[in-house]
Amino acid sequence: MRKLILTAALLLTPRIFAFAAAIPVLTIDRATINYGNNQVRFNGSGFEPSKKSPTVLFAGSPLTVVSFTDNQIVAALPVNTVAGDFAVLIVNSFGEFRSFELTYGSTGPEGPVGSPGPQGQAGAVGPAGPTGPAGPQGLQGPQGPAGVGLTIMADYLSTVGNGVTVTGPFVNSNVPQAMEFDLAVAAGTPSICSAVGVLAYTRTDDTGNTTSVNEVVDLLVNQPLAETGKTTPALAEYFGPEDKWQNASFTPTRFIPCSSSLTGGSTTPVSGGWDVSANRPS
Repeated sequence: MRKLILTAALLLTPRIFAFAAAIPVLTIDRATINYGNNQVRFNGSGFEPSKKSPTVLFAGSPLTVVSFTDNQIVAALPVNTVAGDFAVLIVNSFGEFRSFELTYGSTGPEGPVGSPGPQGQAGAVGPAGPTGPAGPQGLQGPQGPAGVGLTIMADYLSTVGNGVTVTGPFVNSNVPQAMEFDLAVAAGTPSICSAVGVLAYTRTDDTGNTTSVNEVVDLLVNQPLAETGKTTPALAEYFGPEDKWQNASFTPTRFIPCSSSLTGGSTTPVSGGWDVSANRPS
């Protein structure tokens, strides 16, 4: 049995006969049609104030009341009722009435699902969302490998010892009167065009006079550059045929790569060194 609940639309303002204050008011809350037995059920109140059957008019014709209580009426609908909207009037035994419109007609089966429609155009890109909070700090990475080559400072001068090793002194085989130091430039380190440091030694001349020397020199002044990946001899000082030198050492203070672009200062090389103790050229 299929039941469809239809809420009646009240079309007319009800006219209520005034009796005593205790007379219940006729109300209709809902109308339900049972198409299986062709009956209609009304729910409300005040249908039988005097225990007498109410009257139900359907399109002006009375319906057979199957059962009734003060809150419910069941009435038989006419045979062969066609689908449509019909005026209904309910009158209780006190003469109160309500009129409304009742729609008759069963609901058909659900139709097949239609084919999907074409895809709509993409909408405009929305505004960027707010910046999210910063994520937690990540773990510290492993220590990287040791660097190769010179550490270049702001003035393009290198710190001492990175990729360049100075050994000596030696007696130069070609120039016995000269003091030699060798500059070994590691592979990957730029070629060196200037090797500045403090040269210290004692010198005894042909008269037996001994002099202590402590001077700033550039081992590569007027000499070939120290190429990367090679060991280059550099002559630090020249002596007379009878001069003897002892306790010689060279302490580098800075190496200058050939690729450096120096600014400021003098472009004149230190040709003979500088006597630190006397504060004058040696």
